[in-house]
Amino acid sequence: MTQLRVLTVLLLVAGLVAWVALRGQAASQNALAANQSFAVALPVVLRVEAGELLSAPPQSVVDVTDTPTATDTPTPSVTPSATPTNSPDCELEVKQNLNGGLRSDTMAEVSNRSTHCTYAIGLASYGIPDNNLSNQQLFSSQTAMIHPGERLNLTVELPNCAYQVDLFYGPLIQAFDPGHGLVYGQRILDTRVRRTGFCLPGTITPAATSTPSATSTPSATPTETASPTPGGGGS
Repeated sequence: MTQLRVLTVLLLVAGLVAWVALRGQAASQNALAANQSFAVALPVVLRVEAGELLSAPPQSVVDVTDTPTATDTPTPSVTPSATPTNSPDCELEVKQNLNGGLRSDTMAEVSNRSTHCTYAIGLASYGIPDNNLSNQQLFSSQTAMIHPGERLNLTVELPNCAYQVDLFYGPLIQAFDPGHGLVYGQRILDTRVRRTGFCLPGTITPAATSTPSATSTPSATPTETASPTPGGGGS
């Protein structure tokens, strides 16, 4: 009976000691968790969850560098040339292919009877301040491309003074320079001149132009037109 009591006491003491030891270990772990709730170590990351110290798989560290975003490079726009690209025979036959003339001082009609040539044409009016061609000033103009088999109508405005109107093929002349060959010359299809009432300096203001009207009907059979008057813009 005495031995049984002694054994019981020893068991109680052993249990108490184990309980105290467990409490101490738990307190120690809680203190560690309080001091290190989240710790990072490369390449190992440690974290505390529910009082246990766990290790996570190593994670690589990558330096991130800003890389400029590629931007679309605009494609250069191609501006069509004002002069069409023709074969040499088109240039040689321009007078035979183009049939045109002034129907009035402000309107002209041009037809192209070629089957494969395209030409730049235009109608322009110039104010005349004196008898010097170099001093004429562009007042109104209208240019267009005439394609094979087309007929075009061109119109311009006139200044309230002496003027010259030129129907031509090829590029428009902004200002004449006879000394350097800058005249219409053989490019004239028709011309008209009114030399009464020379324009006063500073009174020639360029006027607006309208859009030429074109039809797809075949060109009419060309008729003979009068030769350009010498001494005008075609001289």
